[in-house]
Parts: sequence; C-alpha cells; structure tokens
Amino acid sequence: MENMTLIQKLNYKVEEILRDYEDLKSQNGFLVAESESLRQEIGVLKAQNESKDMLIKKFEEDLAMKDLEIEEIYNKIENFLKR
Repeated sequence: MENMTLIQKLNYKVEEILRDYEDLKSQNGFLVAESESLRQEIGVLKAQNESKDMLIKKFEEDLAMKDLEIEEIYNKIENFLKR
C-alpha cells in the first residue's frame, strides 16, 4: 500500500468500506428475518400459554369441586357415626 498513489489508496479504502457495508447489510437482512421469526414464535407461545392458563383454571375449578364433594362425604360419614 506504500507504493500506491493517494487516489489508489482512497479507491482501496472506498472499496473496503463498500464491502463492509454490503456485509453489514447482509447481516442486517438476516437479523431482520430472524427477529420476525422470533416475533412469530412469541405469538405462538403466547397463544399456547393462554390455552394452558385456561386449562389450569379448569383444573383448579374441578379440584375445588372435588374438595367440596369430599367435604360433603366426610360430613355424611361423620353424621352417620354420631348416631
């Protein structure tokens, strides 16, 4: 690079900058696509989470009903044994 004229040096640097720019542009395109893919995956996971939350709520309600049934049976047994 020492034997190059000023114009050649500038030309070399400009070409280097353009190559770097194209590399960064390419990487940016990949990152944009990757981030969109991640956004979509987040949407799917949120929907799955909502579905599981609803299922958990149903199980909790079922469990509460079973607890009431058990308590009723226990009270019936206790009343029967008191006779």
